[in-house]
Amino acid sequence: MEELLKQILNELHTLNNRVGGLEQGQEKLNSRFDSLEGRMGTLEERMDTLEGRMGTLEGRMGTLEGRMDTLEQGQVQIISRLNVLEKDVDKIKKITRNIKQELRYVWEDIKKLDKRLTTQEGKLYLMKRF
Repeated sequence: MEELLKQILNELHTLNNRVGGLEQGQEKLNSRFDSLEGRMGTLEERMDTLEGRMGTLEGRMGTLEGRMDTLEQGQVQIISRLNVLEKDVDKIKKITRNIKQELRYVWEDIKKLDKRLTTQEGKLYLMKRF
């Protein structure tokens, strides 16, 4: 009987050691779980920060898209105005060519008149001498 008590006591001691080991393991797991929860909280905070930044970036992107649309509309207007200016320049070139041609005719007429005047002056000079 004494031996049976020793065996039971031995088993109890072994079970007690095992329970102690389990308790230590449980404490380690609890500690690691607490650490993971802390890290998870940090990650959630960072995620919230990133979401806020992303919202800001999306807002800025919308602003940039609006500004780009405005610039594109301005380009369309500038191209339209440039086309009008090019047409006007073509008209001015045509008018300038016509003026140059007319000016040649005027100079020809002036030369003819000058020649006639010179001839008339020559005749008058001869008439005055007689």
